[in-house]
Amino acid sequence: MAAWRYAVGAFGADGGRDAMFGRVLSGYESVRPLTPIETAAIPYLAALRHVWLLALEIDEHRLSGTVVSAETSFYVDDHSAQIGRLLG
Repeated sequence: MAAWRYAVGAFGADGGRDAMFGRVLSGYESVRPLTPIETAAIPYLAALRHVWLLALEIDEHRLSGTVVSAETSFYVDDHSAQIGRLLG
């Protein structure tokens, strides 16, 4: 579910992100209900995926000898915004 929450947040339309994820979650829980702890963990695990992807991006710059510039900072800004939406 955390992977779906990440994908819906990263690629879903702004106005329908929560509704879209709600439909995915309802469908999943019709087969296997989540415990309250599992449900509460979803946004945190999705946020961790954003942190992991940010680390990959930064490491790619480190390995190539480049720096995160104004041209590439949109990637950092986008992941930071997604983390804020998930945990905000």
